[in-house]
Amino acid sequence: MQLRFACEDTGEEYVKRKGWQQATLSRCPLHPQGGCGFARHGTYARVSPPGTLITRYYCP
Repeated sequence: MQLRFACEDTGEEYVKRKGWQQATLSRCPLHPQGGCGFARHGTYARVSPPGTLITRYYCP
């Protein structure tokens, strides 16, 4: 399942400032008490706008 967390940047602003490098989640949105093994899991590319990468996190 994917959960979307919006930011205020336009797509072009996000690419220009490389927003995926600053994207963080302090805890798992499904398990706020912790204990699930929540971790950053790389990025994936989007088609539009060109150059967009989306940060992924993993909750086993």
